Amino acid sequence: LSENINYKDLIEQAERLIENEHVDEAEQVLTELLKSNPFNTEALNNLAVIFIMKKENDRAVNVFERIFRIDPENEIAKENLIYLNSIMNDTNSIETNINSSNQ
Repeated sequence: LSENINYKDLIEQAERLIENEHVDEAEQVLTELLKSNPFNTEALNNLAVIFIMKKENDRAVNVFERIFRIDPENEIAKENLIYLNSIMNDTNSIETNINSSNQ
């Protein structure tokens, strides 16, 4: 990415792609942005959301860990991580119930 490209514009482009469920394209935009600006927590948060949408929860958790190393008080990441935990807990509860009923 050349220096004159505005990071904010790229993040907005990625967010539009996410809203339209073009998550692979959005992931590409964010990955390119992060190559030249690896500490951009806004881009990282959007990348974590993409991984949640793709049900790649381990990758999302890794991105959240990266965000918290950069900014331990990042509120957006905290909210997104709470959401991810609720999804993962629901999935675990469903699996537990299925396993219980199969015994």
